[in-house]
Amino acid sequence: MEKNELMKNIETVVGREKAIEMVRKAHTQAAQLDIAGKVFIVTGAASGLGEGTARMLASHGGKVVIADLQAERGEAVARELGGTYVHCDVAQEADA
Repeated sequence: MEKNELMKNIETVVGREKAIEMVRKAHTQAAQLDIAGKVFIVTGAASGLGEGTARMLASHGGKVVIADLQAERGEAVARELGGTYVHCDVAQEADA
């Protein structure tokens, strides 16, 4: 999912002004955190809010592990972000 497509999806749910406010707040908070060089495991990161979170962390220098059921999409996002994909179903204790 491209950044513009993700933003459109968020806008559909919460409205344009709220979506812009959410993105600005997330980037401001991320800039205040020590993200660069840290490793983050993001569940559900192949799409939606999980993908948006993974992209934000990667844009601030974080190393991202994409944990998701959607193998093809998860691998694509991981490649794009320079991260790693792990097939994971957090609803299954053996995978968690």
